[in-house]
Amino acid sequence: MNRRWLAVAVGVSLVASVSGGVVGPVPARAASVRECDVTGESDRFPVVLIHGFATKSETIARDWKPASDAITAAGGQPVLFDWAGESWDWVTKKGAEKRLRSSIECLAAKAGGPVFVVAHSMGGLLLRAAFQDGLDTRLVAGAVTIGTPHEGISQKLPAVAAFLLGVGTGACITATLVLPVVSAFCAGPLGGQVTNLFSGAVAGMTAGSTELSQLKPWPDSVPATFIAGELTLCFTTFLLKFSCLNSGFDSLVKVDSALASTTVSAPNISRVTIRCETSVGYFLYDLRTEFDHVPCSHGPLRRQPETLTAITTMVGNAICVGAQEGNP
Repeated sequence: MNRRWLAVAVGVSLVASVSGGVVGPVPARAASVRECDVTGESDRFPVVLIHGFATKSETIARDWKPASDAITAAGGQPVLFDWAGESWDWVTKKGAEKRLRSSIECLAAKAGGPVFVVAHSMGGLLLRAAFQDGLDTRLVAGAVTIGTPHEGISQKLPAVAAFLLGVGTGACITATLVLPVVSAFCAGPLGGQVTNLFSGAVAGMTAGSTELSQLKPWPDSVPATFIAGELTLCFTTFLLKFSCLNSGFDSLVKVDSALASTTVSAPNISRVTIRCETSVGYFLYDLRTEFDHVPCSHGPLRRQPETLTAITTMVGNAICVGAQEGNP
């Protein structure tokens, strides 16, 4: 066995076991991955990071930095798959699933073994579409999906989201009439949220849609951890808390959908729910950054400690298993 990989294996040999179905060796040599349609260079176990819906290319590296640092510390090498240009449409609309399949096949060929995948939101559906397109499940040693609507988003906005969106819209209209400078804020985050509701991707992700029903469920031979966020909103005045409401979602995706509760029951699948509490006022205030600071809301789920622990545990375990299989 390559001594370098033996040392890595010893260093992470005691990580929690999530080993079912992990196959193949770890990378044996440096691999330039630019020609694999991803960003990064790898001389270690490649971990493909897939962003979700309506992402901007210039923010991808920043969004994934905490996860990238955790992966590097675990002995893996993060690489970024950018499909921002296609992410406003359903995952199979513009061929993004074929690009992802090709990228993973390219990375696996260069690495001499399978890769690992971490996907956020609709990125998890893109990975499922790649499997459906013919991606060999043996090329994926495992995956973590974060806030992925495996069973779709609600046919209607959750009551809390509808209420808050209504309050936010009313506040923006009123404030803009009094103070026109506020229009810049309203046309930004709030306008983006409203625009998102009418995209082709949202139509495809809606529970019961034709697109979602045609997408095969998660392949139970691929080990995975599904991560969901559960937000509790509290009505407060100054330091007094009047009442709290468990929303059952992460500001976008319901817990049961993110955990794929009715589609996958294989023993190598684990589920994690990250819960947090915030005030309605702060939740509305955080609309300016599209809910980027409430810990268990949709975007920040990527950088929560529980998420990073799940990622490093599975990546470390895959490295150990790969090292035990030996290098080519």
